[in-house]
Amino acid sequence: MALKTKLALPLVLSFSLIAAPVSASATSAADDVLPDDAWRVFTPTTPWQVSTDGESCAMVRGFKSGPRRGQAEIRRYSPDEVFELSVFVSEADLERNKLSFRFSPETEWHSGLPMFARSAQYGGFITNAHFDLPLEERDEEPDDQPAPGDEDYERVPVDPYKRAAMEKKATGIWVRTGLGEPVLLKTGTMLGPMMQLRDCTDALLESWGYDAASYHAQKRHTAMRDGYKWIPYVQQHYPGQALRSGNNGLIRVRLAIDTEGRVTDCHPQSNLSGKEFYDAACGVLKRQGRFYPAHDASGTPVASFYSLAISYQLN
Repeated sequence: MALKTKLALPLVLSFSLIAAPVSASATSAADDVLPDDAWRVFTPTTPWQVSTDGESCAMVRGFKSGPRRGQAEIRRYSPDEVFELSVFVSEADLERNKLSFRFSPETEWHSGLPMFARSAQYGGFITNAHFDLPLEERDEEPDDQPAPGDEDYERVPVDPYKRAAMEKKATGIWVRTGLGEPVLLKTGTMLGPMMQLRDCTDALLESWGYDAASYHAQKRHTAMRDGYKWIPYVQQHYPGQALRSGNNGLIRVRLAIDTEGRVTDCHPQSNLSGKEFYDAACGVLKRQGRFYPAHDASGTPVASFYSLAISYQLN
């Protein structure tokens, strides 16, 4: 579930805390009436290249359309189904407030506020995303699903057959905007590449000291607890030097959570902002953050982790 909060201070400061994973909002696939020849089509120039920096796994692929170049990156900071999607295309006008994307002509459009959007030569966006099935192929969600903190809550594992169907149907990245030219990056089926990415994130778990098989068998993953009580403490600690300089920040951290739901450690996972943002966030999270601990397959609390994205923004 997405969590976004804002705080208005005398200095006109707003702050948003985004829990990962985050799902973009969706619009109907029937809204798309553009003919095939209206799209600027980019074809691959490289295979998907999978790599890790020790805190995330990413796969990157280059594209081209005539003299124009493009790049797509799918990055995961944990084994969850949601990933961070980055798309950059030369000479593209990817308008921040009108941008939407999807991975198949049969599925819905997704619109998410880009985390940042353009350089001098490249238009682009970064947002959280996930693969999905056409509406007619989806199962209905139960209305009475318990919350993660409930005693009878039990995580529903991902159906590997349904996941494979979603990834097989994902054959491109369609991007449209309010004014700019619509763009299609032809990726081909994503089933094989996503299997490679899962192998990478499982190896990542092992490097952090967690057993991958045990993690996937957990009855309950770590979940945020009573965020409304402690999120304000994070909000109130905008890094001083960044505030004076008028700097925004975007960070992602991996929190080690013990069997009592306490934060025992805080590891930076991305390099988009300076150390002062990490120091400010980690200090407060270790003192004030509270979580529901993970439960193993037998229902016993176990130490685990939680990945969190935090956006610092000055109005």
